[in-house]
Amino acid sequence: MTDEILKIVSEYLNIPVEELTPEKTFDDLGVDSLDFAEILFEVEGKLGIKAKEDLLELRKKIHCLGDVIDMANELVRENQAEKAAHKA
Repeated sequence: MTDEILKIVSEYLNIPVEELTPEKTFDDLGVDSLDFAEILFEVEGKLGIKAKEDLLELRKKIHCLGDVIDMANELVRENQAEKAAHKA
């Protein structure tokens, strides 16, 4: 998951993926509110997930790439659990 998200951010910001780490903050990367929203939409679309909070709430909680990775991992786990529950 980490590599996928770093690749998405790399492509969006046109920054070599080797320069990105989970510790990089959006401020470090010069990401503004519009970029933040677009990156989250890209992550959601490519991973087939949907954040539960609105963008303003997410912006308060997500400060670095690691936060995006954690959020995505949690949403993927929740989606898998919901699918398993529906099959049972």
